[in-house]
Order: sequence, then C-alpha cells, then structure tokens
Amino acid sequence: MWDMRAQQYFKSEESFHAAMKLFQEYLKAASTYSDFESLSQHFFDNLDDTTGNETDLLQRAVNYHASIKVQQGDNPYEKQIDELKRLIETHIANPAVPVATASGLHAVEVDSAFDEFIKQKVAGWRTDSTAEISYRTSYYPIFKAVVGKTLTTEITKKHINEFIAVVLSLPANKTKIATYKDKSVLDFPEMKIPDAHKLSATSQEKYLSRIGMFLKWLKTNDYTNIDLALPLGNVKLGKKQANDRRNIYTKSDLRKLFNSDVYRQGRHKKASHFWVPLIGIFTGARLNEICQMTTDDIHQDPVTKRWVFDVNANDEQHSKKSLKQPYHARIVPIHKRLIELGILDYHRSLKTTKQKRLFPDLPYVSNNNRYGDKLQRWFNRTYRNECGITTPNTSFHSLRHTVITHLVNDKGVDPNKIAIGLGQTPVGGVTQTVYTKRQSHESYFKYFDQIDFSDAFDTKEIRGWKFHVFNNLAPKKTTPISKPIEPQNTKKKVTRKTASKTSKSVLK
Repeated sequence: MWDMRAQQYFKSEESFHAAMKLFQEYLKAASTYSDFESLSQHFFDNLDDTTGNETDLLQRAVNYHASIKVQQGDNPYEKQIDELKRLIETHIANPAVPVATASGLHAVEVDSAFDEFIKQKVAGWRTDSTAEISYRTSYYPIFKAVVGKTLTTEITKKHINEFIAVVLSLPANKTKIATYKDKSVLDFPEMKIPDAHKLSATSQEKYLSRIGMFLKWLKTNDYTNIDLALPLGNVKLGKKQANDRRNIYTKSDLRKLFNSDVYRQGRHKKASHFWVPLIGIFTGARLNEICQMTTDDIHQDPVTKRWVFDVNANDEQHSKKSLKQPYHARIVPIHKRLIELGILDYHRSLKTTKQKRLFPDLPYVSNNNRYGDKLQRWFNRTYRNECGITTPNTSFHSLRHTVITHLVNDKGVDPNKIAIGLGQTPVGGVTQTVYTKRQSHESYFKYFDQIDFSDAFDTKEIRGWKFHVFNNLAPKKTTPISKPIEPQNTKKKVTRKTASKTSKSVLK
C-alpha cells in the first residue's frame, strides 16, 4: 500500500509499485535458482538494463521491508530480506575493479573513484584541514544519493541536473525539523520547501562547487568522457552582493558594544573578550588574524618606529597559524586609542611571564574560525544578542566592514590605498599585493590613523584593562615585603593604663 511508510523510501507511488514488483521477481527467481551463479545469471545480471535504476529500487524495497520488521518484530519476508541484503552486498556493494572500456576509459564504481579523488586531494591539504570530513559527511552523500551505486562511465548529465535540483531544495536543518527529518534527500525537489528553510546561497554554492571539482577530476583522469560539470555552470543562485551579506554597525550599535556595562564596569572575564573587539574596530583585521597572534607579533617597526601588529602565518612552534590567502600577511599600525587603553602594557605583562600567545585563553579549534571559534560564539552570545543591537546580519566580521566603510565613506580614503593594509587585493591584482605589501606598509599607516569613532563611543568610559575581572581571577604570586624594623624607644611613655598594670603586678 502507498502509505506514510512507503513515502519515506520512495519518491512516488509509481516507483513504490515498481520496487515491489521487482522484489517479487527476486522472490520468484530465488525460489527457482538455489545457487548464486544461476541467480546472478537470471536476475542480478539483468538489473539496470532498461530503466537504469532497478538496483536503487531493489535496495529501497529491502530497506522498506526491513523497517516493517523493526517496528512490528516480524515480517513474512524476513529470511528473504536477510539473504537479499547479503546478495546485494556481494553482487553490488564491492568496488569494481577498474575496467578499460573500448574508448580507453576506466569504468569503476563511483565510491572507488571518490576515494581515489580524496586520496589525491589530501596530499595538498593542510594536516588540520576539515575538507575531507566535509566532503565525506556533507557534499558527497547527497551526490551519491542521486547517482546510486553506478559506474563512473554511466553517470550522465541527467544525474547532475537531479543533483542540482536536490541541492537547491535541500533544507538547512533537515535533521532538526520534524517535517524533513525522516525524508530522503530525493524527496525534497518534489516538496514545497519554504525559501526560509533552504540552505543559504553560499552553502548551495559550496555543495555545487565541491562536487564540481570531483566531476572535473573524473574527466581529467579518464573515468568519464563527458563534461559532467558543465550543467553546474548554468545554475544561477540568488546570492546577495558581497557588500550586502554583512551589515555594518551603526554609531548606536558601536556605543552599545564599547560603552556597555561590561566595558565600563570592568566585567570581562577573559583578556580576549576585552581586547579582540577593540583591536577589530581599530584595525579592521579578521577574527582569526587577531585571535592567533603571538606576543612576537607586536613589535616596533624598524622603518617608522611605530608599534605594529604583524599579521602572519609564521608559527614554527605549533604550525597552526593560518591566513586565508598568503598575500593577507601585512603590517598594521597600532592605533593610538589602543595604546591609550594599555595594549602595550598588556603585551609587556605577557612578555614578562614568557607567554607565547597574545590571547592564551583562546584554544585552537579545527574549523574556519580556528583560534577565533570560542571568541566568535561568545561575541554572538553577549554583544550581538545582549546589548540590544537590532541591526540585522551583523557579527564580529561586521567590525571589519564598519572600518572599511568608515575610511572610504567618512574619510574619503581611496579603497586601493588601504587594500594592502586590510589584506585585500588592490587594483593590479594579487601580483601587486604579493610584491608590494612589505615595501609599502609605511605608505598606508596614515590612513589607519584616520580611524575615528569618537562620535560613536568614548574610549575614556572604558575601564582600564588591569581592573577587569580577568585580572582578579588570575592567581597572583606576590613576595611578602618585610617591613623595616623601627628603633624602639627605651623610655616608654607612662600612661594611667600602664601605671595601673604595673602597680597590680607589684602587688602580686
């Protein structure tokens, strides 16, 4: 019957009935041919000759009947289901040995090709990269659900268009929303999914581009002669313009952030909570660029004699510092407001205690934010959510957008003149960035000096960093100071009290 259970495993009533018919054909063949060789010859070897999806339908039929067994504890086909599962694994699941076709292509099962693709790619990824995990848990399972257990030479552009349809309809919280939780990903293109529930355009682009890389690899390495990635280039995503993805903070927002009770009353529990947002608003640096800094990354520039932040990926000790692009390495002047707030004193205190990292309270996490992961979560939880900021689409990265917009719109600075200092690509492209960033850093210092948000918040209202909670929480080792011994006067002043005591002692 075409019921709710069947709808969990099949896209349509027609596919359900086709699978049930195929399952009955298997039962008939199994009752006729007892040995595997004969069963393969008269049943398994004929699969996928007509519609190309009999294998998938049979697998769905097995899962459907198995679910009945799980819920009801019994199934008339229990023995046949277990045997068919074993036969499917024997006949279909084992990766095929590469077969050279007449055209010189290598026909292998898609899983085997994907494993080889990952194996080659891993060699070029960082040791702490999460790319393989993302491929195996997010991107490839969706693609595999569409193409099924097929050979690489049998993947068609029709498969790719079906994959595109799935990605464009995929809910962002499939496992959390009851309506979608038990659905197959193949069901979503036929459902009316509200746009608000779908993956963001950025996430959709990731799914398509990552699988696109795999498809191009297949053709380059002679696993197919079809340009399977071609349909992906025709997809038009409803992406916002880059400058619309994150809003800037208004003057009111900035006051709520930096003149909040947390800053004015000294309630920060960690040094990073106090300093990282302030460095962000006076440098425009990215979150992880700030959070991963070492104490050696603050020093005096030999050319300008200015104190600077050295944004780099140099980390001989741990090799965990990173930059989005190599040309993001740069020198950024430390703003006078940060110096007034005591950043150099803070730095000196770390040097004195031989701390290696500028913010030792931030752990490394293997994701896009890396050292900034916990700071980002804290920032969203406190400042963005608890300070009454109503501007939508804001996050820590909005501080960077705010600085750039402020310099360009309020100060009239040519974007190209500050691009290198902000870790962006100026006119002239990456080549100009790579060859000019270190030689010309003194030329853009003057523009960073123009950063001025005094009309939004008052740095004098911020309580000194030494008087915040994170200093009181840290155990302080102090050496007792011996008080100098004052010379005693041999002639004691006689008072009524001492005289009384003396007379009493005499009487005794």
